[in-house]
Amino acid sequence: MKRFFTVISQLEKIMCSFMMLVISLLVFFQVLSRFVFHFSTPWLEDIMRLLMVWMVLIVMALAVRMRKHIVVDIIDQLLKSKRLLKIYNLSIHIIGAALSIFLIYLSVQIVTYSHDIGVATGTLRVPMSFVYSSFLLGSLLMFLHYIEQILLEAGFLKYEKAV
Repeated sequence: MKRFFTVISQLEKIMCSFMMLVISLLVFFQVLSRFVFHFSTPWLEDIMRLLMVWMVLIVMALAVRMRKHIVVDIIDQLLKSKRLLKIYNLSIHIIGAALSIFLIYLSVQIVTYSHDIGVATGTLRVPMSFVYSSFLLGSLLMFLHYIEQILLEAGFLKYEKAV
């Protein structure tokens, strides 16, 4: 089970690193073409925007695994009992998993709807269902990482905090 979550996490990191590299190269090319060669390529902006959306939604899931989302850490400090702290953390992860399920449901709805009506992006004419499917993937990955955190907190998985 540990290997499954580690492989998913590594794939997420590789995908995000690759997307960041491509975005950086495209921004460099866009600046070079606009200010040195005096021509603009509007399709590059669409590609960069799409990559950024996909990257952010994958990183959202990675943040769950690494426990880097915004938290109210004063509660952690107020709870002196390890048992109460474990119950608190477990409930936070369960609520996060439930929210992820709701986001999965909503994203399936919007992907299906945008596919049915055939909406596309401006310049590249990429189907918006592809763009919205990034939200579906991010929500699914986030759900998997919340399940991992629940299993860790409940003691069913035994390894250090994921990084």
